[in-house]
Formats: sequence, structure tokens, C-alpha cells
Amino acid sequence: MIAESEAVSAATAYARGKGFAVGRVKHVHLDGAGRWHVDLAGERGNETAKVLVDGWTGQVLKASTKGEDD
Repeated sequence: MIAESEAVSAATAYARGKGFAVGRVKHVHLDGAGRWHVDLAGERGNETAKVLVDGWTGQVLKASTKGEDD
């Protein structure tokens, strides 16, 4: 199982790779299925990103963003 910090790093790298300007980590938790849920806040306004990371492989399974352009 990957550590929380590794999940945050994977989520942050993925979001930045998609053009999301990460400002800070809002919330992180591990669910019962071994997936890390990482919520990120953007540098501008009310932008947020939610990234689901596999707890065993560190692979991003799903990601979505919400913000000023929505």
C-alpha cells in the first residue's frame, strides 16, 4: 500500500500535468476499497480538483476539476 504522501504526490503531478494550478491539498482519505481520495484547491478562486488514486499501484483512476470556467 502506498503512503498518503505518495498518493498526494501522484494526484498533484497528474493535476498539474492536465494544466490545473495546484495551490494546496484540501482533504485526503483512504476508503475501504484501498483507494485514496485526494481533494486539491487551485491557486485561483474557487477551483478544485478531485483525484482518485489506487492505493496499491499509485495509478490515477479518475479525476475531475471544477472552477471558474465551469
